[in-house]
Amino acid sequence: MENQYLMQIVVGYIAPYVLEFLKKAAWFPALTENSTRLVKIAWAWIFAAASAIGVTFVYDPVVGQVVISGLSLAAIGTAFINFVLALMTQKLTYRVVLKPAAGGGV
Repeated sequence: MENQYLMQIVVGYIAPYVLEFLKKAAWFPALTENSTRLVKIAWAWIFAAASAIGVTFVYDPVVGQVVISGLSLAAIGTAFINFVLALMTQKLTYRVVLKPAAGGGV
């Protein structure tokens, strides 16, 4: 369990750097410096949700079957905690590390 929370903190720390990179990438027009605040928040939520979902997919080509695991009430509760942890870490990293480095202040 502790490793799971540590992973969310690491992903939450890396995500703002990825988002800043995507803002500057010409090939990713869905997120730019001029995007509205809601678009930027939506992308942060997408990154947090993607890192928090503990669902795994396994495809067996011999049988032609996809097996999905990790869908339980306990897993959904854990995913919510991980989602909130990732969002908090992203926001903290952005406000403390990236925004001051760009001259935006805290």
